[in-house]
Amino acid sequence: MNNEHNHDYSDHKQDYSDHKHDHLDHEQWQADHQSWRIEHCKLLATLHNIEADIHEHEAQILMHEQEIMAHEIEMARHEEIISAHKRSGERAGHDGAQVNHDTQHKAHKAFASEHEQLKERHRAICNKFKELNLH
Repeated sequence: MNNEHNHDYSDHKQDYSDHKHDHLDHEQWQADHQSWRIEHCKLLATLHNIEADIHEHEAQILMHEQEIMAHEIEMARHEEIISAHKRSGERAGHDGAQVNHDTQHKAHKAFASEHEQLKERHRAICNKFKELNLH
């Protein structure tokens, strides 16, 4: 009898079983890779959104700084008006100075409110980034 025909193929059963498991591992790994890529895309999209938020926030900060500088100039003018009024000792100009003061004070309150909004926006951006780090 031919030895090849007498060969016991039962020892290959384990090989086939191993191959089957290997194929299942490979399928799982491919599925993992696909899910990781999807997650990476989501993270990148979130990063781009955060980056856009930061750029927008920077623009808002710059505008706020310019408004504050203009407000500082107006306050200096107001202080000059008060000083001139004080030096003159006359009642003339007092009402105008008071109106100017009220206007400057309202503007200051508006800037304070705007600053609080900027602070909240800053916190929101930082929180988005912290949440991103939790993933």
